[in-house]
Amino acid sequence: MNEYIKSDLYRYTGRTDSRAFWGMYRHDRTFRWQVAFRLAKTGSFLGKVLWKLNRMKHEIDIPLETQVGYGLYIGHGGPIICNPTAVIGNNVNLSQWTTIGSNGGGSHYWR
Repeated sequence: MNEYIKSDLYRYTGRTDSRAFWGMYRHDRTFRWQVAFRLAKTGSFLGKVLWKLNRMKHEIDIPLETQVGYGLYIGHGGPIICNPTAVIGNNVNLSQWTTIGSNGGGSHYWR
């Protein structure tokens, strides 16, 4: 399992075992979105397919160009919109109605 996915899973459950993974994956649409996001960033074909399917269903718009650190926690699904130049640090919590943008085209760092 990808280290980023493990760190995200730990933020949600406090565990990184396969039982925790499959439980979260089955029951939490936000976690499913995060798995697709993390896999798509690695360039895997499966990740890109899951990314396209999950992106259409959810109100989370964090482009693949966005740098996201370990342990991302998205508390309530969405809507969440993020600028592609943003840099999101480790162990960041994002809640509903979050927008991370830029007026000058530069990146912003959230930690």
